[in-house]
Amino acid sequence: MNLLLNFILTTGLLATLVIIGILFKQRKELPKRLLILIFGLLFFVVLYSYSELNNIKSLYATTFVFADTIGFLLGPLLFIYIKSIFQKKEAISLNFLWHFLPAFCYLILVSIPFLISELQDEYLFSYLQFIDKNEYLLQIQALYLCAYVLLSLTTLQKFRNLTKENYSNLAKKEVWWIQYLLYGVLFIILINISIEVYSFATNDRLPFDNTLTTIVLVFLILYLGFFGILQSPVLVPEYLLERFYNKKEYGGIDQQQPTHHLAGATDEEIALLKEQLMQLLETKKPYLDEHLSLKTLAEMIPITDRKLSALLNHYYGINFYDFVNAYRVREVQKKMTQRENDKYTVLALAFDAGFNSKSSFNRIFKKETGLSPSAYKKQLQPKP
Repeated sequence: MNLLLNFILTTGLLATLVIIGILFKQRKELPKRLLILIFGLLFFVVLYSYSELNNIKSLYATTFVFADTIGFLLGPLLFIYIKSIFQKKEAISLNFLWHFLPAFCYLILVSIPFLISELQDEYLFSYLQFIDKNEYLLQIQALYLCAYVLLSLTTLQKFRNLTKENYSNLAKKEVWWIQYLLYGVLFIILINISIEVYSFATNDRLPFDNTLTTIVLVFLILYLGFFGILQSPVLVPEYLLERFYNKKEYGGIDQQQPTHHLAGATDEEIALLKEQLMQLLETKKPYLDEHLSLKTLAEMIPITDRKLSALLNHYYGINFYDFVNAYRVREVQKKMTQRENDKYTVLALAFDAGFNSKSSFNRIFKKETGLSPSAYKKQLQPKP
């Protein structure tokens, strides 16, 4: 058993070093630098499990504080990493340092004193003995990490919604993998809490209890590394980010100002903008460009992207992503009815209409028509 566990842990260590090396070459991007910090932390945590499994005291002492504080460090790092994907690096300011205050306090008051106590074989402070006898108190780390994972999931969903107000295709901008990563972290927390509950209830510890958690962490490292290396920033315009931040951070939103950028426009001005937009879509068909963005479409009208976003959100009740893709679906429907297009597959027609992903096309088409593309095409065929 020890041989298998050592193999898994060694594989995790080597994989982490390789990933850090690759990320170091991409370190100009803030998300990559944050990933280097995350993988550096995970490396020492796996190394700690390796030292514990093989009873290497010097290595144990070196890596103890990383493993002991991971619950307070990993959550904030993942949260800030998610924000860095969608924001310019200037927005990730020193204000985020307060997220690490619990980690700093725990390090000074608990982790380092515990390490010194173990090395001296006596408690440095009396409260450490109380904590040691009531280890369940340390699960506050798990709860803290859990809170940050839930916060990160909520923030991720909000940012994903914002990307739909700026991009017409999300195939290369999807960050669904981060959602699964966060679910994986929750799974690790559940394993850890389950082990602690078992130990508390039976007054006995499972063999390799910490190592079991680390093994799951190794697989999470491989998953995070693969997608993290490939992930590029998905920047969201600053005016959309104002929805997240207060006046102090962003120059924010003046409550005395209109609630959106067309709030002061007259009915005639709104009608004119709608007419210009419809005429543009019908004559030039800009939605056929798979790279069409809110800013590009706004420049073609021409108005500002802020005003176009307000027009779509407040006067059409739809975001940019759904608005453009509804036109693409109608274009595919039109092409399906034309005999000269019978020689082309539905997917080819979709790509020609501006889609760049089979999965997103199928999902959007069914949302718009209530049928899958193949079922819709089948009903167009004449009955014998």
